[in-house]
Amino acid sequence: MHQTKRMKKFIRPLCLLLALLLLLPYGCGKKNAAQTEGKHGGQNASAETPDDELIFRGVPINPEGPIVDPLIRPYVDPDGNFIIAALEGEQEDGTRGTVRLERNKDGEWELLPDSYRPYLLPEGTGPERGMLTEDGAVFLMWEAGVNAVALMDADYACTASVPVSRILPDVSYPCKISVSGDGTIWVTSQGAYAALEPDLTVRFAERSDMPIEAVAADDESGAWLLSGSQVLCMNRNGQHVSTVRIDEPIDTSMGALYCFDGVLYVSVSRGLIAYREGEWSLAVDYAAADITRTFTFPYAFLEDGEMILSLFNGKDRQILWDYRYVPKPDDSEGPILLEIVTEYGLGPTAFSTLVANFNRSQDRIRVTMTKMSDLYGNDRDHMEEAFGRDLVTGVRRPDMVYDVSDRILNAIAQHSLYVDLSSYLSSDDDINFDNLFGGARKTVTYKDTIWGMPLVVYFHTLTGLNSVLGEYAGRTSWTIAEEMAFIESLPEDVEVNDGQRQCFVPQALTYYEDLRVFVDMETMSCRFTSPEAVAFLEYLASRPATYEEELRFSKIFAAWHTSAAEVMRLYHDGKVALNEFTFHDVREYYAKYQCFFSEDITMIGYPTEDPDGGYGGYVTDLVSYGAGACTGALTIMRDSAYPEACWEFIKYAVRHNNPVSILKDEFEKYIEECDGREFAYYDDGTRGDGYTDRRKAAPGLHMTFHKEDAEELWNILEYAGRPWLVGFDDSLTEIVTEELSALTAKHVTPEECAERLQSRVSLWLAERS
Repeated sequence: MHQTKRMKKFIRPLCLLLALLLLLPYGCGKKNAAQTEGKHGGQNASAETPDDELIFRGVPINPEGPIVDPLIRPYVDPDGNFIIAALEGEQEDGTRGTVRLERNKDGEWELLPDSYRPYLLPEGTGPERGMLTEDGAVFLMWEAGVNAVALMDADYACTASVPVSRILPDVSYPCKISVSGDGTIWVTSQGAYAALEPDLTVRFAERSDMPIEAVAADDESGAWLLSGSQVLCMNRNGQHVSTVRIDEPIDTSMGALYCFDGVLYVSVSRGLIAYREGEWSLAVDYAAADITRTFTFPYAFLEDGEMILSLFNGKDRQILWDYRYVPKPDDSEGPILLEIVTEYGLGPTAFSTLVANFNRSQDRIRVTMTKMSDLYGNDRDHMEEAFGRDLVTGVRRPDMVYDVSDRILNAIAQHSLYVDLSSYLSSDDDINFDNLFGGARKTVTYKDTIWGMPLVVYFHTLTGLNSVLGEYAGRTSWTIAEEMAFIESLPEDVEVNDGQRQCFVPQALTYYEDLRVFVDMETMSCRFTSPEAVAFLEYLASRPATYEEELRFSKIFAAWHTSAAEVMRLYHDGKVALNEFTFHDVREYYAKYQCFFSEDITMIGYPTEDPDGGYGGYVTDLVSYGAGACTGALTIMRDSAYPEACWEFIKYAVRHNNPVSILKDEFEKYIEECDGREFAYYDDGTRGDGYTDRRKAAPGLHMTFHKEDAEELWNILEYAGRPWLVGFDDSLTEIVTEELSALTAKHVTPEECAERLQSRVSLWLAERS
């Protein structure tokens, strides 16, 4: 379902809020001439513009400038002419202090680097949280692992401090700090709260029966405390005055609570809500304002509803944005609203930021994101089953899906619910087959159609020392029969891999848990009674069944519990034959040496029956947990009314992500940037960062990347890839799991297990013929 009704529902209270804000005596003083004229298009966005013609839009203030710390509240000039902002502690030039923001002649905020004023603090000391004041600051400081509340004078020298342990009766971290309008300093930990006089004298300190997650001092002397779904109103003496409940998810990681001019603001997943006169209203709708919810901090509240927000740029820093209500563009055509449904949260930070940046770049197209758990609850099995069913039956018709499970993608593919992207890739001047790496193309190919566009493709392979691999050294693929013959040939003191428990064996040796290596979907046949399949089952049955057994059985598994150096020694000495390895760019690719600390290794891949050999054993997938880039794939649904607009978003997403495993021209630019980078894998198990080898004299493997070295990686990206979306679903996994459970419980022999798998999977295939 598109978001049109939802947008209308949110815009109206947002505009009503504006009307109230215009009547309130905001503390930032009179409106200057530049504000009256309106900096966006020079139009007046005040009371002369009807409420339903306003939108909340922003422009960046410091996209390339110093990084401002959103956890230290700024000082805002009462006349609204300037803001004093605190810098983050880790600038590239090592500076720590404050800078000034001023309005220029056009009414735009500018950050003035020349206004930098350093903190006069000892080395190794710095503020974690706090608030800048007219004549100094109040900081929650850290020094040698000790937290303290500190007063700073106008020169940012510390004039007084007191350890937090002397303030709070229960110092459980993290601690938070906020300053009231009269100078009262509120300090909280998870289990206690206290109020200090402006001279740091403790007014009171109390333990809390409920965990405290955030604090926001009010404009007088009290404060609001967040605990779970409740906000507690406290007076100056720490007495609980009232409680306000919030019936939606609160984003506690982003600061959560803010108080300005008598209004309490709370960060929730959909935006910023405001509490006034006993009621909640939506102050800022993040989706409508093209704001990603992740790492969004309200920074300064100004008059006429204007706000300075600190937003993550999707790469490396927080950026200040100036947001205010402006007239909507005079567009005779209505907006194109595209809904993406995603399974895992709202996607990674980089993706949600990418969506917001795309929306800002467009005049008409607006992408919104819907989380599956908001539609079907948090039970994953129910969520996937219900969403897949609703897609097939047409109950739910999003424009796109992103980062969803294999189960859902299989349902989409098998019922032809997607738009084949072949026509776009054949005709687009920018994103096309000529520029798309072959590995990416194979990964999203199903029955000669392209079901989606991957944002990053990850390559999964097995690596080993050439001296251990023997006749298989230098190969780029092998069959399951060859892999089993290699395992049987290993000396007794050489383990196959790390993770030999029975439940791990299928994935460790074939990448998949459902034993699809013995299934051919093209001929609709299986070979579980073949010699290599029986050998595989015999090997699995011989492995340890429990954690305790594996700890006694495996030297490498035991070493992980004692010494990383011992783990590395076992790999280096050839006592572990194979290592699972995942990569998608130069830095990850070079990590293939990390375990073995030798250049004499082979990436041989997982077993494959691909007659072309090559890199066919390199399994490609769309997800690598912990990766910084956007993962998953974007699929345009067949019922979308705006497939062309969806394609525009896909093109933007690919170009503005980190698609070094997707597009050839991006890869060429990337290896130019990587030329000369130094990689080091030290004998103690640590490694360099892939930029500079800081320990050139340390024992280990030291290498420098040159762009000419990228030929093998380019060939892998172009020729590797084994598409996983080929009709396998949970029903096959259930069959395999049941039969392997009988084998590991010793109810059947490997030969009997093979016969039962052959029979059941043959029937499973016949049902799909």
